[in-house]
Amino acid sequence: MSFRNFVFILFLSLISLFGFAQKTALSVNDVLEKTQSVFTNTPNYTVDLNYKMFGNYTKKTPMEAFDGNMVKKNKDTYLKINNTVFLTSETKKVNVKIFEEEKAIEVSHSDKNALMTNSPVYITSFIKLFKYKDIKDMGSHYLCTLTTDEITQLPYGRIELHINKDNFVVTKQVLYFLAEYPYVDENGVQQKGNPRMEVTLYNFQTKITEDSKGITHVSKYILKVGDHYRPSATYKEFKIIQN
Repeated sequence: MSFRNFVFILFLSLISLFGFAQKTALSVNDVLEKTQSVFTNTPNYTVDLNYKMFGNYTKKTPMEAFDGNMVKKNKDTYLKINNTVFLTSETKKVNVKIFEEEKAIEVSHSDKNALMTNSPVYITSFIKLFKYKDIKDMGSHYLCTLTTDEITQLPYGRIELHINKDNFVVTKQVLYFLAEYPYVDENGVQQKGNPRMEVTLYNFQTKITEDSKGITHVSKYILKVGDHYRPSATYKEFKIIQN
């Protein structure tokens, strides 16, 4: 399974937390919701992302790594993960996925789950799926560990979330996958293990440039003609897939 496929199943790999060791699960939930509100209620922001996939829980050298970026401008949100862009426009009531390598643009009018299932900053429906929650004060940040029962439909058994003490912004996620997958280690040897993914969020800014605002506009990618869409001039070589 490719790293990009792993990213696409991050239907709930997300942010949070604030608190102290020995707090109850209810207190953890309250704090997670508060942290979520920072991202939900901040009208404009940009944050850079870095993804690393490791062959197992203890590996130091990643199998794959790439960067990403997220920009929110009022009700429009742009998320880029490697060569794939997810754009959700509540203004235009449309979701857009741009697959740069395949030169394809997928357009739908469903709810905003398309972006939420891949974004590292949405957690509301995510929290209830983890039975055990623990928060610890790590000095410079707070660490929240979420774990599931042994039998679960989630792809992860444990998620660790690091949160900045000053502004409640998540700085890192570590996701521990339950299923084993084959991989080639740093020595070129075929191995099998339970993958670990680390997502680092950095350079969080609430003032966004005009260039960043521009990439959140639907018209940069597609134009509506009647009930159908066509690619913009910049993406004229891309095929439209309309759902």
